[in-house]
Amino acid sequence: MPALGRFAWLGDGALRGQSIPYGTAVGVAAILMLPRSPALPPSWLAALPW
Repeated sequence: MPALGRFAWLGDGALRGQSIPYGTAVGVAAILMLPRSPALPPSWLAALPW
């Protein structure tokens, strides 16, 4: 999934130098990915480290 790699890169950048918390980056990535990935079951969100 190229989109997943892109969001992971954004999250990594947020971890390194910016003031965006990692959880927020993961949440934004999940929200942006959900409409484009209807095949993903909703339960995969429970596996994220909230």
